[in-house]
Amino acid sequence: MLIEYSVEHPAGRGYFYAELELPATQAQIRDTQQKARIIGREDSAYCEIEITNCPELPELIDIRLDSPTVEELNFFAGRLDQLSQDERLVLNAIVHSRNEAGQYENGLSMKELINLTYGLDGVMIASNVGNVRQLGQFVIENDLFEDVVGVPSDALPLLDTAKIGEMQKEMDSGIFWQGHYIVAGDYVSQEVYDGVNFPEAEEPDSFVFRLKIGEYPTGGTAETEADAEWIELPMDADAAQAVAQRHHEPSISSCVCYGFESAIPQITDEMFGSMRDFEKLNRIAAWYQTAPEMEQIKYKAVLEGHEIGTLSKALTAALELNRYELAYYCDDENDYFREFLRHHLDAGVDSRWLDNINMPREANDMVQRIGAVYSDYGVVSARDGHLFAPIPYDEPEDEMENEESEQEGDQNEGMEMKL
Repeated sequence: MLIEYSVEHPAGRGYFYAELELPATQAQIRDTQQKARIIGREDSAYCEIEITNCPELPELIDIRLDSPTVEELNFFAGRLDQLSQDERLVLNAIVHSRNEAGQYENGLSMKELINLTYGLDGVMIASNVGNVRQLGQFVIENDLFEDVVGVPSDALPLLDTAKIGEMQKEMDSGIFWQGHYIVAGDYVSQEVYDGVNFPEAEEPDSFVFRLKIGEYPTGGTAETEADAEWIELPMDADAAQAVAQRHHEPSISSCVCYGFESAIPQITDEMFGSMRDFEKLNRIAAWYQTAPEMEQIKYKAVLEGHEIGTLSKALTAALELNRYELAYYCDDENDYFREFLRHHLDAGVDSRWLDNINMPREANDMVQRIGAVYSDYGVVSARDGHLFAPIPYDEPEDEMENEESEQEGDQNEGMEMKL
């Protein structure tokens, strides 16, 4: 399921948008909220969450949900993942039937939607039964209709199968759905979710990285990938050594990594490389876990914007993060250009005059001049750069060329006077 955040700009200048695929980890949810610029404004900013794609329940896109939270949507997406194919068919049929009957005309609560994912396994489904005539034939062949039982076999072809199917469908409150017959009358609503507490609550994420660690394949024992274990970073040295010993290795760097999960989307398994980089990864995790959230956001902006592709450089960026600046509420280069002008605008001038200025060429030139880059978290400066320092219109090279031209002109003028 794909959702989109729409969050109002703190100064009322449009909206920030960010997409998230559910189900997601808590780190992924928080990362999307950071991109949507809602951090620190959860109780004051206007925020809308919209489902933009739901292949497992397509009709949900056209139904207005009553104030859904991302936690509820994520739990619902997790429930969809757990359903069998038959259960999904039943869910789709029930939602469609109720929607067609006008039950969701005023919206659908997340409490009801989540509870609809329970009890679906008790509903009977008949495959390859897509209309009343086929249903009637199915009823006759399986002796499901009492008035038909006992009819001589040579008389069965004379029966009105469509009429029998209509009667059976009415008794069952049945639904035809994608070539199946759903006995919707068998469905009994359950209240597993009370609207506050999730029935299957997950433990909050406490890690920055997770690694699936095992003995190196040539270690000499019979251990395989199936014997590997997941560990969470940051991890102290003693715990790391204990993991290595459990897997018959002298140190954690001698182990092999079979799996990698990251709370920092810019640091991937490809960047990690091998367990020889464990210490660097662990240092990043220790720093990141204790860093204030705005520092975490700036760090991800630096990694993404400056395309930092090695773990060594990623560690350096963390330790020297104070050498960068971030314009968090600048959505693109042009937005940064307007913010730059506001920064230097006289206090007596209404800054709203700048709201609709659109100068992409100048904005792009300015960003390139100072070495700044755009990221999903805002515009980030070059290392040791400044985002709002005064910038002369002419580039330094142009100024030098002008000075050299003036000097050459003076020299030529002097020579002409001597001649």
